[in-house]
Amino acid sequence: MRVTLITNSIPPYRESLYAYLNDRMSGGLRVVTTLPDTPAPRRYEVVSCRLCTTIPRWRHHPLGYRDQARTPIPLTLARDIGECDVIVVHGLGLSAMAAALHARRLGIPISLG
Repeated sequence: MRVTLITNSIPPYRESLYAYLNDRMSGGLRVVTTLPDTPAPRRYEVVSCRLCTTIPRWRHHPLGYRDQARTPIPLTLARDIGECDVIVVHGLGLSAMAAALHARRLGIPISLG
């Protein structure tokens, strides 16, 4: 089974989980990141979205300060997903919407989380 996981970036605490999942699946794991990823040796395939833009926005925190966040808009996500049997999306943003439309068009299952 080939699984494609879509996320904004790969946090260090998930590296071992993704490697474990890759080892347990016969088809392997492909991770598509919507934000630029630092190249590092990994046991699973990592693909950065080829054409992705971001919209800056300000977040207001309960403690009273503001910081700037980036909302990614993946323009080539359908091409970057590639061939897979299941799509797993981490987060509920524009990437999830684009992945859900792609999965529906191809008739493959999607998991949002």
